[in-house]
Amino acid sequence: MVQLIGCLPRSVSVSALVVVSPAVDDIPIPKISAARQRPFVRLFDRILAAKASNPSADTRELEGEIDRLVYGLYVLMDTEVTAVGGV
Repeated sequence: MVQLIGCLPRSVSVSALVVVSPAVDDIPIPKISAARQRPFVRLFDRILAAKASNPSADTRELEGEIDRLVYGLYVLMDTEVTAVGGV
């Protein structure tokens, strides 16, 4: 599964230990129009609704659709999709 980059912390703090990850800033995130964002938003909304009504709902199919949309944004080839754990 592709994990959302926006969910990655820029730093992690454990007691007095702080680890900063500047590598997150180097990840190229495509800028897309609101129209191109709509399919993602619809899928996210469906996942959130499913989980709200049943926290153990199986949303893997919807998550897979999001993954495929992300692969399309980055124009990944089949070998690259396989390398990131996709099908």
